[in-house]
Amino acid sequence: MFNIKLSGVSAQSYSDSCTYNSSVGNLSLSVQTYGEFYCTSAYRTERSGMNQHLLIYTLAGKGRLLYRRKEYSLTAGTLMLIDCAEAQVYGTDGDHWHFLYVHYTGSAAAALTSLVTKNENFCVSVTDHEEFYRTLCEIVQPRELFLPYDVLYASHVLEKLFLMLLKQQSEDCEYQKALTPVERALGYVAEHYGEKVTLDDLAGSAFLSKYHFLRLFSRITGMTPMEYLQSYRIGRAQIFLKTSDLSIEEIAAKIGYENAAAFIRAFKKQTGTTPGKYKSQ
Repeated sequence: MFNIKLSGVSAQSYSDSCTYNSSVGNLSLSVQTYGEFYCTSAYRTERSGMNQHLLIYTLAGKGRLLYRRKEYSLTAGTLMLIDCAEAQVYGTDGDHWHFLYVHYTGSAAAALTSLVTKNENFCVSVTDHEEFYRTLCEIVQPRELFLPYDVLYASHVLEKLFLMLLKQQSEDCEYQKALTPVERALGYVAEHYGEKVTLDDLAGSAFLSKYHFLRLFSRITGMTPMEYLQSYRIGRAQIFLKTSDLSIEEIAAKIGYENAAAFIRAFKKQTGTTPGKYKSQ
């Protein structure tokens, strides 16, 4: 954890980074930096070309975002989600702005961000503020040291936050038709990843034909359903490898692979290393 020395950011603010990302391999969602800012009227950030996504959740005061030629008001209980590769300007709108933030990357980062910001709605009002805030604070909290387990857990929590946002959107009639089938499929994967899961199972959970489900899922997430399933399974395997004494064979069975050889091949394809080497890092 380190203190912030930026214009318009008070001394009680802090920021931290996940310094152990290289030891846990590629994740579908990977937290890079996070923090809590208490800003005065002088705070302003302008940048582009940063290969990360950014989540800002406003707790008090007011901020303003200029992104893709539109302005957004960032009030308490609103969430900002943007791609930092694109030009952006944001800062305090008024005399103060208090927010939590997370910079994140990962193989599913762009797809999930696009899913939540459908129709270019980059400022989302969170309906259940207390639950969202409590969950986000599982990532954004002061730490003396960021361990490999923390990196994996932060990835899991960030995924949970996105599922919360998708659930909220599915309750909005404007998103009901397009998002509910994909949300159901994501929920099915989260509940049944340890079992034998087929494309028929996923399409059935979404109440769509295989053809329409495959097209919809791929269009919204940028991955095929089976690619997402494998990515989810490997993400769970990474957690088990770092936090349990389960053998490779036991983990393979636990996450839905018929044998250890198939699991090892899939793990190496996604992470670039074997489960055994990954565990010993």
